[in-house]
Amino acid sequence: MGSIAAWIDYQVGIGTYVERVATLNPGIRKTPQLRLWQHRVISQLNSSSLLKMSEGYDIVTAKEDDKERIAEYLRKYFFPESPVNVASGASPNRRADEIIGLKYLSQGTSLLAVSKDDGRILGATINYDTFPKDKAPEDTFSKNLSNEAYAKIEKFVRLLEDNADIWKLTGVDRGLYIYILSVDPATRGRGIAKALMEQTREVARSMGYPMVWIICSNVYSIRIARNMGMDAAYTMPFSEYKDKDGKPIFNVLRTESRDQRLIGAWIVLQYRKSSAELTMSDFYDIVIAQEDDKERIADFLRKFYLADSPMNVASGAPPNRKTNEIAGLQFLSQGTSLMALSKDDGRILGVSVSFDTFPNNAASETSFNNNLSSESYVKIQKMVRHLEDNADIWNLTGADRGLYVHTLSVDTATRGKGIAKTIMQRTLDIARSRGYPMAWIICSNVYSIRIARNLGMHAAYTLPFSEYKDENGKPIMNIPYPNAECVVFVEKLN
Repeated sequence: MGSIAAWIDYQVGIGTYVERVATLNPGIRKTPQLRLWQHRVISQLNSSSLLKMSEGYDIVTAKEDDKERIAEYLRKYFFPESPVNVASGASPNRRADEIIGLKYLSQGTSLLAVSKDDGRILGATINYDTFPKDKAPEDTFSKNLSNEAYAKIEKFVRLLEDNADIWKLTGVDRGLYIYILSVDPATRGRGIAKALMEQTREVARSMGYPMVWIICSNVYSIRIARNMGMDAAYTMPFSEYKDKDGKPIFNVLRTESRDQRLIGAWIVLQYRKSSAELTMSDFYDIVIAQEDDKERIADFLRKFYLADSPMNVASGAPPNRKTNEIAGLQFLSQGTSLMALSKDDGRILGVSVSFDTFPNNAASETSFNNNLSSESYVKIQKMVRHLEDNADIWNLTGADRGLYVHTLSVDTATRGKGIAKTIMQRTLDIARSRGYPMAWIICSNVYSIRIARNLGMHAAYTLPFSEYKDENGKPIMNIPYPNAECVVFVEKLN
């Protein structure tokens, strides 16, 4: 018979240190601290290595509104042949709310391989946050059980947890758990599963997860885990998992028991030491902003951004504008905006609001058109359009889409501590890992200009405020000292 094994691989700097461990915990906790590690990846993840493997599909982040079609896909291609599911007698036609990982799609860590021809799902990986057992007050399974078969699977997973201890041995307090890895049988052998696994690792790296782990129960996922250099950390033969009468509980098919069953895990760190140092500050964390952060981000921006933004002040736009008039917040669902949160009290120390832009869908149009309620906003929009037209970033870069950093702001009490630079660097890292061909920002104060230059971004267009005049030759924006110019910076990524 086959077996279950656990893998762990520490990757620190350029060295790799492997340590044998034995624990699992697919548990999830819902606490305010969970927000620090919930990340959304909404844009397509088209790394160059992925494109070399196949031009017939894209790797994209699964969204909440994909839930039903993912459930239908899993009913067709995953549950009917999953060794543990089949051996337990669990129905493949379970309801969407009985498919455990689907309730965590909002975390933005699950991926789909989608056909470029017709948009159908070719493969899926369902991933979500996990924590040590003593920090998980809620069972992952209990609320979804509707028959004895599911209870049997839950009991098996609990046994694996009891006989392993990766949290204690690794010293980490969270991990990204790959709950499901599946590919349509008609498209297997094209490297889709491996692409999904590799992209999951890239996403985890960019998001700062200290660990990623997976339970493999078939020879194909085992092969992928080994080929990716994952270390088998715990092994349990199915033949040794028995009931009180000494009979094997799971009678796994012979074709599925030719090899070891594995629990795979590996430690994922930042690509560069400097990046890790920046994002893991002693007093704050960089996290992805979510839709339910909108009101508190709006309040932060009213206090620390709109009140001293050069263009906002010079145009006469009120800082206490309504939330739906603060450009960019309507795109938080894209998962590309960031917050710096205090480790002490969770308050916002800094924010970047970023979103997708395209050549025929300019930032000036996308950000403002639905939010205008005063002449001052129109004045800002007109200047942004002027800067876009003269920078001509699309012809300059040859890109067909870009991540636009619309807002970059830090609490006045914590400025000078590198928070803005950290947020900007992290934004570029995430954009790069997600396949954006370029990122760009319009800087209107000396501090953001300095950050962009220090990061090596290219100045595509510079406009001294004194040269931006009305039809009578008078400066339109009387910008306060020391701000003298507006610069459009661009960074080509992939």
